[in-house]
Amino acid sequence: MGPSKVATSKVIAVIEPNRQHCFLANRRKQVYTLDIVQMEPQKLRLGLSRPAGRRNPIDTSAEWELSFRDGEGAYHGNVVSLVPVDDRLIWAQLPEEMDFLVRRRSIRLATGGRNPTSVSFDHGKDHLNGFLVDISLEGLGIQIPGHKPSACPLTIEDAVTNARFELRSFPINIASAKVAHISQTDDDWRVGLQFVKPAEDEMTALRDLIHSWHMTQRASGPSA
Repeated sequence: MGPSKVATSKVIAVIEPNRQHCFLANRRKQVYTLDIVQMEPQKLRLGLSRPAGRRNPIDTSAEWELSFRDGEGAYHGNVVSLVPVDDRLIWAQLPEEMDFLVRRRSIRLATGGRNPTSVSFDHGKDHLNGFLVDISLEGLGIQIPGHKPSACPLTIEDAVTNARFELRSFPINIASAKVAHISQTDDDWRVGLQFVKPAEDEMTALRDLIHSWHMTQRASGPSA
């Protein structure tokens, strides 16, 4: 199902100030996470607070897209203009309508690349390490080095704890997961971990990470 159109004034009217943040992204794959601190529904604009200590100013001449989430899904729209007020506050002028996309748990993002992300986790008394292959709100795909005919250190339905990694400056820590599937290539084991009753703060961190990544890909547009 594609996005639906929602009046921006209605979207802004229900935002709770200082309890909601948003993402700004442009085609240079720059992404900022900003707090929404002021709202003016009739003027279709949001007052955004930049994190303390950020030295590089936001380029207001670039083409930006803004999005934020609520419990039902994500809102997204092109920014008409950005107007800095001081070192911390910037006003984002929004279009008359924004796209609304219902949240889907099944979105899975591939994370492989030239600089793989390390993942560590505990399996009983053993501490294991691997590399992140993909991520969703339901689990992780990881790669564990192990040439044939070595045995995989995990089996289906095994419990693992304290899965930890950091991606795009988002630290992620999942307290509990189980092994959903295992496959082997000549050079490694591919293991799928399914989250087990993740806490709300764990899910919030995952949603922020996935949404930030999705925003970056969307803003960068199709490759030439």
